Amino acid sequence: MALKNSFTTKQVCSYYFTALLDAQDEPPEHFRCQCGTTRKQDPKTGYSNLFNHVMKVHPDYLSTMKMSGFNSGTLVTFIDQKSQTTIYSWLVLIIEYNLPLSLCYNPSVAKYTVMKPMSVVTQLRYADLVTKTVEATLSEVPPSMFGIIIDGRTFLSEHFVAIFAVFDHDDRVEKVLLAMAPIVNDNTDDHTVENHVSFLEGVLPFYKRDTSNISYLVGDNCSVNTKLADLLEVPFIGSASHRLDLAVNVFLSEYEPQLEQMLKRYVELRHLDADDAGIMELMPSHRQENRLKVLPGELGYFQSVTMKLQDNGMRLLDVRDIFDALIKKHPAVGTYLAASAAIVKDPDFESACVLALSGRIEELTGDQQLILHPFETTPQAVIADSTTGRPQSFTDKVLAARKKQRTAKKMFDGRGEAYALTPASTHAADSS
Repeated sequence: MALKNSFTTKQVCSYYFTALLDAQDEPPEHFRCQCGTTRKQDPKTGYSNLFNHVMKVHPDYLSTMKMSGFNSGTLVTFIDQKSQTTIYSWLVLIIEYNLPLSLCYNPSVAKYTVMKPMSVVTQLRYADLVTKTVEATLSEVPPSMFGIIIDGRTFLSEHFVAIFAVFDHDDRVEKVLLAMAPIVNDNTDDHTVENHVSFLEGVLPFYKRDTSNISYLVGDNCSVNTKLADLLEVPFIGSASHRLDLAVNVFLSEYEPQLEQMLKRYVELRHLDADDAGIMELMPSHRQENRLKVLPGELGYFQSVTMKLQDNGMRLLDVRDIFDALIKKHPAVGTYLAASAAIVKDPDFESACVLALSGRIEELTGDQQLILHPFETTPQAVIADSTTGRPQSFTDKVLAARKKQRTAKKMFDGRGEAYALTPASTHAADSS
């Protein structure tokens, strides 16, 4: 039975032939076939010479092109070099610099750039093809179970929600952006938890997944996110960065009286003569001055933690070690940073993660072992951290000290299985 020809003459010739470029990278009238044959074809006269070659030398071209996925609805398999450069250049310019699609109609762009014109319709077409190709690629990467990081951002009057998939891949933690779009659209006008669930249910099928593939949720410690975890029936990890922000506010509250006095004195000192003896009465006492001099150094500890939380390799165990060290230096921040802080939604789950990651598997209760069952994995060889020679920060010293206290063994029930556990920050969403 003969195959139905679903390809145009142009598509067939584009699949088999490549334009030969001259010294100025301009396509002349010669094209080379995949078989190595060169044919001459004037662009203004159609594709008859090229197509006749395909008919004679490649009579099975229909089955070959169908098997190649040429017309599969994703990216066009073949685009000549000049067109490829034009398409890529426009997409990069528009997307990376957040420019309007109508830029192509701006007379100044046509005057001062070397890119060939490309209409808005064509830009949207190829942007859609790129999106489909990326979605198809990403659908093959995540495992059957993975975590979700969710974060919101309001721009002008529109609220956007970003969704990241988090999983281990090639011995490293991967965070992949699945969607960033307004949660309110023509079909709904609310920001309820149920609408967030619907948003997830609408996004995940693009990657051949659904909400049953979610093993845990990471997000800011707000009521919407915690209830979302309840509806999905998965553990919730509150953002460590969010907890740190709240802890810094608690820490600075201890200095609030001195800071208020400094502000009041500054206003009064602005109107005094520098030689006036009354200035001395308004100056901070030695005790207050010494206390304020220490403040920048103390804030440096928090800055060190903030930067460390942005590392891709951070796990709950590392966060717990760092938070415990901060609590030891400043007990007041334990209000938000302690393992049993009221802001922690699932303290049993986080405690189980810390025990597993620290190699204290024997301390896990039966319920904790059940909670961690979805995260069991084959342990990988431990690679020692390389030293960079730079001075160690507060967090580097804390993690190095804790590492010396632990063994690398992470066994579970004697079966040689360990746990691949979760990141504890929404930095991926914050930096997007």
